[in-house]
Amino acid sequence: MDKVVYYYEGKENKVLCYHYKSEEDITMYKYENERMGLFTDEGQRLLLKVRDRAQKLLSTSGAFRMLEVLQGVGGDSSFQQLACIDRLIELKEIVECSNPISKSTQHKIFIGLHPPYYETL
Repeated sequence: MDKVVYYYEGKENKVLCYHYKSEEDITMYKYENERMGLFTDEGQRLLLKVRDRAQKLLSTSGAFRMLEVLQGVGGDSSFQQLACIDRLIELKEIVECSNPISKSTQHKIFIGLHPPYYETL
């Protein structure tokens, strides 16, 4: 295991912190690992919430950021929420556009692929 050393500097003092990091500590999002969870009853409910919210945002503005579409939809984990977005891409309901300002996941921009969304852009 690797030992990661860092300092936390508060108003009054510095604290030396240690964190032991192993591969088990790091969990990366992979759609392939989360996809099957979308086919459960709970997963389908979450997918429909995300899809409905995406359609509402698309109908008002023609595009949406990841931050807005996932805000307040619930779910057990952020990985489930990300899987919903990936599923909508897989179903060709939305497509990701490049964002020249930010590369952060929450600032990813999406547009719809079905009328009337793409006709208004």
